[in-house]
Amino acid sequence: MKKKHFYTAVILLSFLIIGIQPVLATIHVPSQTTIIIDGQEVTIATYSGVIYTLIADVGEDLFIQESDIVVDGDYHKITGPGSGTGVGVDINGENGITIKNLTIDGFQNGIRITNSNLLGTVEPKVNTIENNTISTIPSDSDSRGIRLYNANKTDIIGNTISNSYWGIHSVSSGDTINNGWDYSNNITGNTVTGISPEISGGIWLEGSTYNTLTLNTMTDHSFAGIYLSLQSDNNTLTGNTASNNGYGIKLSDSSNNTMEGNTIDGNTNTGIWLDPSNNNTIKENDISNNVRGLYIENSNDNQIYNNNFIDNMPTQAEVSGGSGNVFNLALPIGGNYWSDWSGSGSYGDDPEESLIGGVDMSPWENEYGWNDTDGDGLSDDDEVIYGTDPLDPDSDDDGLWDGTEVDMAGGTGCPDPLDPDSDDDTLLDGEEVDIGTSPCNADTDDDGVNDNFDPLPLDPGVTEGYIETELRADADFILTIDLDLFTGPNNNANKGRRGALSNRANAAANQVANENYQEAIDILFSILDRVDGEEPPKDWMIESQDKTDLEVEMMLMIDLLGYLL
Repeated sequence: MKKKHFYTAVILLSFLIIGIQPVLATIHVPSQTTIIIDGQEVTIATYSGVIYTLIADVGEDLFIQESDIVVDGDYHKITGPGSGTGVGVDINGENGITIKNLTIDGFQNGIRITNSNLLGTVEPKVNTIENNTISTIPSDSDSRGIRLYNANKTDIIGNTISNSYWGIHSVSSGDTINNGWDYSNNITGNTVTGISPEISGGIWLEGSTYNTLTLNTMTDHSFAGIYLSLQSDNNTLTGNTASNNGYGIKLSDSSNNTMEGNTIDGNTNTGIWLDPSNNNTIKENDISNNVRGLYIENSNDNQIYNNNFIDNMPTQAEVSGGSGNVFNLALPIGGNYWSDWSGSGSYGDDPEESLIGGVDMSPWENEYGWNDTDGDGLSDDDEVIYGTDPLDPDSDDDGLWDGTEVDMAGGTGCPDPLDPDSDDDTLLDGEEVDIGTSPCNADTDDDGVNDNFDPLPLDPGVTEGYIETELRADADFILTIDLDLFTGPNNNANKGRRGALSNRANAAANQVANENYQEAIDILFSILDRVDGEEPPKDWMIESQDKTDLEVEMMLMIDLLGYLL
């Protein structure tokens, strides 16, 4: 049997019919889809299956009278009186409700859920509040965008809330596993903007447990972005952003909560405040540019580690009263990053360091250093991707740390943190960086001489001494070439041709020693003419690797001598 409710509502229809004025009506959802205006029945919603869809903007409260239905506002607006105690959407005792795509304005409470999914022997049915835009009465100190009272198993997802003293207020709501069923609430991806200069807050858990707050954004609240009070225990706050509030996150008499991966920036009082709250874990948060980064008062056994404390002025963190509060765990987990740490010893012992009443025995030198066990600038997760050793900062022992090589490569793959000589010029990548050559170009100056041989590896060309030595080595090489590779009529002729080429190489070396560079070039061209495959004159050698090597070498020596002219 359906319940009877006697709530008075005002219906404001956005039709193209001119002259229709708001009238008093009673709206029950889903039973009522029409109202009477000027003696005529007008449809305000459709109801098909379990989906109740608005087709017009309407006046005051919608009262949900059945479980297991979807109310789709279809981006229509519900407008309240602008004062008093009205509720835009009221759910009392029903379960399995979805409220989505509504714009709600001018009520004391935008959406209220009361006495839903109470602990018992019946499996809970999740209530979902999703993708609504809510603005309440900013002058009313009891105004709430979304209010939960004794309500479990609720997902509040992707809503935009403004002009409320509190954006989301959960009282005695959420619970752990009971009879094998999960009664926790999930508050995810909501944006809550404060009102000024009134006292306001983003999300308030009051006596609420086992809730998950994820990826919410709370800005411009004069009180707090997130507030946990009255034994709001065992909650998880992950990936939220609390900026430009009074407090970023404030805990009062709330314990065993986890705050992880949140961004807490630019709050005018304190980034995170505990008073008195015990056994909380604060890790991997970015806490920056707050007047005070962290304040712990009369609280015990809290763990604070792997956070970035950056430019909180004048105090990074302060402990006043309580015991057992620690700022580091055993390595490799370690402590926190502090932007004003000098980089030696512990943090908090030096009067110039702004950790008051505590000490971090294992501070990290770099931001997010705890994600980088070997401190090479490459996170442990990235080390798995690149195949490097997360326990060795220089996996290939080339003198460059793994993170440095990946950073230098910029996605090109060179230098390679797994190859000590990325350009195969026999110089280690670290050596190349030290002398200024490129670990990714075997011939940094592109003069034809690899860096490992080039006496001037950063300047095109080489010294005359290098060229002279190279030519004499060429002369010796020519004498090792097999006579069968020469084109003379017999071995005696082949020996003469081989000797002539060797003598010319030595002659060119002598000219270089006397600084007669053009004469040396002319002699080398006479060698090149006999091995370049062009006529005239005819080549003295058949096609072979030795012939190709000699041709390439003569061309290189001619080019290098050109730099000396």
